[in-house]
Amino acid sequence: MMGKLTKFKIHLVDDKDIYHSGEEVVGEVKIKLSEAMQMKGSSDANDTVELSPGSHTFSFNFTLPHALPSSYEDFGCFIRYFIKASIVKPWKFDHNTKKVFTVLDTLDLNTIPTALASPGDSQSKSFCCMCCTSGPIELEFYLDRTGYVPGEFITINANVTNSSDRNLTKTTAELYKDITYRAQGREKKELKFVTKITGDGCPPKESLTWTNKKMQIPALPPTELRHCDIIDVEYLVQFTVHTPAFSISLRGKAPIVIGTVPLRHLPEYRRTESETIAVEFSRTPPPSFSTLPANDLDVTYNNFPPPPSYVAATQGSTNVRDNDDNEFTMGEMSYTPHYTYYDWGQTELTVDDSRL
Repeated sequence: MMGKLTKFKIHLVDDKDIYHSGEEVVGEVKIKLSEAMQMKGSSDANDTVELSPGSHTFSFNFTLPHALPSSYEDFGCFIRYFIKASIVKPWKFDHNTKKVFTVLDTLDLNTIPTALASPGDSQSKSFCCMCCTSGPIELEFYLDRTGYVPGEFITINANVTNSSDRNLTKTTAELYKDITYRAQGREKKELKFVTKITGDGCPPKESLTWTNKKMQIPALPPTELRHCDIIDVEYLVQFTVHTPAFSISLRGKAPIVIGTVPLRHLPEYRRTESETIAVEFSRTPPPSFSTLPANDLDVTYNNFPPPPSYVAATQGSTNVRDNDDNEFTMGEMSYTPHYTYYDWGQTELTVDDSRL
């Protein structure tokens, strides 16, 4: 119970809680008292003032610096932005309230030269039992491009050839966050699962193909966490051929970049209503947009990205109470960062056409 203090809250104008670097933050501190309260004045540390019963509002504004990393929360490691207001009481505990908000850096995929490149991997392995070695298991897979924004779908193509006498139980494609933490001259790396899709297995002496399988990217912070020297975030897609128990599964990896501004000149955006696109899997990835003939650019752009929105991060809410907070600290102590998200819905660009 706060006694005389019945309300102590920070309110941001228009209930806004997502900002970009360089943006102005405007808000109010709202106080409501059931009785008069003594507190130290702001002009003189030794000055004491009395705030009368009732409601009081104190306005504030400030401009965020231009080079700020995106908000990040991950099990004790975080980049967190908050506003804190204090009522400093003479000879008593101070009252505090805080408001946590999200800051987003901009990573424009159109400025990354490799964003249209098609990453992939190929791997093989053989089972050994005593003196016998079975035929190899071979994997080859690739993605449609390197650069994506949250909400988009990664298109995955793969070939699995099972020349062994073992049954391969299933295939999966998983998106991982590859995190590097730095402190006091030391580094720690961690690979964290984000999402996955699952495909069929493969019987002995047969093959399996993934054709244009799609995996949607959830709300995530952009690659790199620019302007931050202690946390690096990268992303990769791992394709796994699951082998029988007591054997090591076959895995291939392909790095991707997650930005906040989508690619403008994707082949998908260049389709006209009369065009039909049939993408066939081959061992050589399809040409990038930059290799298309110049006269091929004279088409109608009829599939633009949807407008961006902001969606809560995948890991859910975090307790933001820290060592400086006590029982007299008010405000919301549970917080989830929000990231740029493009909601494609069910369009021709997202529907899984792997069975076509």
